[in-house]
Amino acid sequence: MMMDQLGDHARERIREKMRRSMVEPMSEQLFDAVKERMRSVLRERLAQELRSTLLEGLSSDGGFDLEGTSNKLADRLAGAIHERVMDAINGQVADVIRSRLLSTIRSGIAESPLAQRLSRDDVEKIATRIRERIEPEVRERITSALRERLREQIRERVGQVARERMREAISNGMQSGGSDPEHVVSHVRDRLADAIEERVGDGLKSQLREAVRERFEEVAGDRLREAVRSAVAERAASERSQWQVSSGRIAERLSDQILERAREKLMSGLRDRIESTIKERLEETLRECGPVAVRTALAQESSLGGGLDPEHLAETIRGELADDIRENLHDAIRERLREHMRERLGETIREAVSKGMEGHSMEASMGGQVH
Repeated sequence: MMMDQLGDHARERIREKMRRSMVEPMSEQLFDAVKERMRSVLRERLAQELRSTLLEGLSSDGGFDLEGTSNKLADRLAGAIHERVMDAINGQVADVIRSRLLSTIRSGIAESPLAQRLSRDDVEKIATRIRERIEPEVRERITSALRERLREQIRERVGQVARERMREAISNGMQSGGSDPEHVVSHVRDRLADAIEERVGDGLKSQLREAVRERFEEVAGDRLREAVRSAVAERAASERSQWQVSSGRIAERLSDQILERAREKLMSGLRDRIESTIKERLEETLRECGPVAVRTALAQESSLGGGLDPEHLAETIRGELADDIRENLHDAIRERLREHMRERLGETIREAVSKGMEGHSMEASMGGQVH
């Protein structure tokens, strides 16, 4: 299976892990933080904003602009709630991603076929590279989506509660507290606070879950594919580079071992074999060719007349024997060397490779321990 295919399998496993391990936990954690910030804003600001908007809503003739007051309250509270909520979301999104994303990616890779090609250290390195590439984008997409979605959602829901409950709350407050403005404000605040928290919270919960799910799906598409392939390609390039360096050392070590073993195995007995072969083949050649060479030389001398010249006769015999001796010795030595190599060269190289790779294995083991 090609590395791109292995990377795509890993991406799918990471994507599934994100759905199960990131979306729901992040949504719940965000909602808890958002509720707490919203409750804090209502506790700190609701009475103050009610006091000012109620005063502003009174007309000179003693009437009361409920619609205008509700809208003003919604605008002011929504702005404060939105600001605090986004502060919480920014922090929580970063925390959840920091605490969960790396382990989620690591788990996805470990459960994919890609893991069979990698060591544990390689899985960790690739997971870290993928996280580094997608983390800023995940964080930015989620916070940007929520910033836009929640602003109008908060304003709309606060306004709904104000329009539905403010008139009755004011009326009840005035009946129970008479003309005491603080009593009226307190009564209205108590009536609105829980309703706003519940209504806004219901809307935010669904918006949070939907935005988180959508943005993770977006990032888990082409961006995650690109990040996985890039991380896998970097690892493959690093592996090739390491292998080139390692193979150079292996080649040098094996060459030294082959030379050392060749001295021991190949040279041992080779001289004796060649000396014995030269002696045997020389004797055979002289027995077979010597008489013929002598008769041929004598015949040549006789044809020239004038008696036998020892020097000329010896040179003629040498010339007759030289080619036969040279050819027979050459063939015999070559055959003997071939036999010697066939018997010993394979064993020599096997021993050299075994010895050389033992040293390489020890270095690799020590290198792994160092890491």
